[in-house]
Amino acid sequence: MRPGSHLSRQLGLEGAPISDTADPFRHGYGADALAFQFDRAGRLLRAPAYVAQAQLNNFYISRLGILIRGKSTAPEVRSIFGSFRRIEQ
Repeated sequence: MRPGSHLSRQLGLEGAPISDTADPFRHGYGADALAFQFDRAGRLLRAPAYVAQAQLNNFYISRLGILIRGKSTAPEVRSIFGSFRRIEQ
């Protein structure tokens, strides 16, 4: 998915990080982004989005599979993935 694309706007991932994978110090490594949308009660509203610029991270993939839409809460997500780096309203 390209930054600024219709899909990135639709998913609300306009601010997803990117990195120059052609840089010799970052060759083969991209910037990953995990996006979660919660309702007002703090429960997962939609399935999480995982955007990987280069290679998929098996840790993220296996952990995302245990989250349940409508039941998993923001504190549970934080306990699995750590604190959120960026929060958007």
